[in-house]
Amino acid sequence: MSVHIFLLCDSARDPLIQIASTYLAKSGPRIKGDLTIIPTKKVTRFPEGEKRRFEEGQLLLNASRGRHRIALDAKGRFLDTPQWSNRIEQLLAQKGKIAFLIGGA
Repeated sequence: MSVHIFLLCDSARDPLIQIASTYLAKSGPRIKGDLTIIPTKKVTRFPEGEKRRFEEGQLLLNASRGRHRIALDAKGRFLDTPQWSNRIEQLLAQKGKIAFLIGGA
């Protein structure tokens, strides 16, 4: 079973790096986990921002090829801890490889 976190960030000091690292450290020996940090640039102007979001999406999709992808989004479906745990267990049993996609807009 393999969990891989792909994290887009524009700073080496991004707190998500520490959160993802801690998550993997606490996942225990049963789940093999990896973290890939994909550097990106902060863009604020609208036309550039739209293009950059598309490019970031492509980076995440290309990096996570061959895995079941889970995009984490604050506006997504809410699962409590037992539901989340059960869903991850099911996916690991069915797919074997999971990728959490974090970052981008």
